Amino acid sequence: MINKSYKHWMIVFFMCCLAASSIGLCTNAIGVFYTPVAKSLKVLKGTFAMHATLSTLATALTSLKISKVIKKYSYKKVLLIGVILSSGATWLMSYSTSVYLFYILGILRGIGVGIYGMVPITVVITNWFDKKHGLATSLALSFSGLSGAIFSPLLSSWITCYGWQMTYRFMAICILVLVLPALIVPWNIDPRKEHLLPYGYQNRKETTKAQNNKIKLLTISFLCMCLFTFLHTSITGISQHLSGIAVSIHLSVTIGATFMSFIMIGNIGTKLLIGFLSDLLSPTKAVIMMILTNCLSLVLLF
Repeated sequence: MINKSYKHWMIVFFMCCLAASSIGLCTNAIGVFYTPVAKSLKVLKGTFAMHATLSTLATALTSLKISKVIKKYSYKKVLLIGVILSSGATWLMSYSTSVYLFYILGILRGIGVGIYGMVPITVVITNWFDKKHGLATSLALSFSGLSGAIFSPLLSSWITCYGWQMTYRFMAICILVLVLPALIVPWNIDPRKEHLLPYGYQNRKETTKAQNNKIKLLTISFLCMCLFTFLHTSITGISQHLSGIAVSIHLSVTIGATFMSFIMIGNIGTKLLIGFLSDLLSPTKAVIMMILTNCLSLVLLF
């Protein structure tokens, strides 16, 4: 079996599309809807934004179990369910007249995103790549930023021209279209089932001691990682509110969408950079450098 082929990079392309659909559209670009939909429903922006919080919680809970599910069942079928949930829920939002319906649909969309979002993407890349794992991961996840950068101003202009209801329908179509390559082209989550080895794989002696050790979750390191992940995810929520912040300081909605695009451009650059630094230095050093950059950006925001 060979460990380098065009199929490895085709898998990266599929993961780019999944990241663009699940994270880019369903997570990074939804902030443009906060102000117009909240005004239409005559509720506070925070009340409407709660549907995004519920969606994220649903994604988190789904992500806890999805790695076991995709190993047990055909991922093509699981992926189809995920995109139907996310795209279908987004389409139905265009007909919603109550904030509580948005809450329910937000949960359904969050489940769909969890099925083909961050965790499945990283699982697939881990299965297909031994070497250049950091590069492949950063390439795939950078498309979440690229998608957000492209669609934030695009969705904003559609809302201005066609209204938020029709824009939700356009968004639902885009979510589905981005996933179609991964649904149509034959591929497997495990390269060995296609008579391939992970990219750059070489036989290594595995120690049975390491294999037999059980993972201990109740450790200081694990709890610190949970806290870090929680704080990191909290910071990412800031970008979704920049459109509303722009309006509150008497700037146009288009300017607010431009702010979000700049965030997504930074998202793309840092994901590519952190992948390169992870392979060059180490994942820990790369993450620390990105944390310091984030701290500087927060100081500038204040």
